[in-house]
Amino acid sequence: MRLLIAIVGLALAATAHADDFDDYGTAQGSTQEVSFPTIQSGFVAVVDQFPPTAGEQIGNFPVDGLSLVAMDQTLYLQKNHGASAFIPVGTTQGVMDPAFVRISPDGTKIALGLGFAQDLLVIPTSALDTTNPPVLDTAPGVQAYPINYQEGEWLGNDLLVLTGGLWSCGQGIPCISGIGAIDTSVPNDPGGALIQNIPGASGAIGIDPFGNLVTGLGFAPPGQTGEIRYFSSAQVFNALGTGTPLDYGVDGALLASNVLSASSLGFDAEGNVHIGGGDAFGGGAGTETGYAAVIEASVVARVAGGGAPVDEGNGSEYKELAPDSCEDDPATGAIYNSWGASLGVLWNPTTVDGGSCTAAGQDFWGPGVTPRFTMYFPAGAPDQDGDGIPDSADNAFFTPNPGQEDFDGDGTGNVADADLNNDGFVDLADFFDFASSYLEAPSPGNEDRDMNGDGFVDLGDYFLFRPRWLTAEPWF
Repeated sequence: MRLLIAIVGLALAATAHADDFDDYGTAQGSTQEVSFPTIQSGFVAVVDQFPPTAGEQIGNFPVDGLSLVAMDQTLYLQKNHGASAFIPVGTTQGVMDPAFVRISPDGTKIALGLGFAQDLLVIPTSALDTTNPPVLDTAPGVQAYPINYQEGEWLGNDLLVLTGGLWSCGQGIPCISGIGAIDTSVPNDPGGALIQNIPGASGAIGIDPFGNLVTGLGFAPPGQTGEIRYFSSAQVFNALGTGTPLDYGVDGALLASNVLSASSLGFDAEGNVHIGGGDAFGGGAGTETGYAAVIEASVVARVAGGGAPVDEGNGSEYKELAPDSCEDDPATGAIYNSWGASLGVLWNPTTVDGGSCTAAGQDFWGPGVTPRFTMYFPAGAPDQDGDGIPDSADNAFFTPNPGQEDFDGDGTGNVADADLNNDGFVDLADFFDFASSYLEAPSPGNEDRDMNGDGFVDLGDYFLFRPRWLTAEPWF
């Protein structure tokens, strides 16, 4: 069965088309930007977004497409799509320096690398809570792995593939860095080697739905940082099944020679590969900063078939997405949202001297930084209410609201927000607030009573208020 899946995966990769690649960052697509909570005591924030799930919820909140952010001592859930509003759903005993957060393909498990010399946690989504956030280090059902790691990605819903100096190279030769996998369905699984003989520190891992894998060099000899290699699903499953690791330089097909530091990697729905990082230690030090990159799917298929790596000078094969016009961020992250078909770039907006750009790569992460997340949408991204705002950017994606008004800043668009006193429930108190402005223009500070934004509180607003009567957040 695994071999059949691998063959299908290769066939699909070879026939992927390039519409999304062409649309990212152009007039054919669209963008929206949100802000994450401000970092208080840690040094970085990491993010993943929930895939389509079979009804997974955290508290009352259906999680499909929402961002999950780790920073400081807190795991946050985005309150609504396209919103800069977040709720704590878990905490940690100490301050994190989070390496990564990754959600399993079915949305039921979360892998959280707490940071250097800290445990790797595997958390059931069901353990998270919006009203009483658990302490994740000790919460029931959470598995803690005291192992070394740098990055991680799910291969299916149980296997977690990790980079780090954990697995030996064999023949008595120690690895500087290696890639292995642990089976999270087996308590305390020690893991096994998957890829060895990596010449330096490995970067991130990207795995498509069929098991095809890309990984790269996060820090390597001069000029080699950011090298990315491709491994077919057939190779991956054979290595896992036989216990014989792949050799990075021998078995991996060269996809790119030097792209950022490959500190985040992944595939979108069409097989395009997205890359984040900052090539602070590679050839041309300090020049590959402040953007994320995308390699077009046909190049991936070409490399899988033994062809040439990407030509970074060819705009039909490679493009850069730079949400920060200064391009002075030393490290970006790139995440694909399969629920909303968006490619998000996490970046640091810090500026100095009254808002001027800093030198390349000098927007350092740390306390006081408010990370920003820019979503790039292709034409045709899901838009369930047909208002022209893609679902994963829409703060009321079931109710048309092209203006995205949210006067009270709670993350829910006015058109869906009948909770006028912001207590999380629509009841008599909200009705009295609504009725006090009925058939009038709302007074300053009460603009949210005009739910449809036409400047007057009337029957149109009542028809939006009524179906939310006696309901709890969230509202869409």
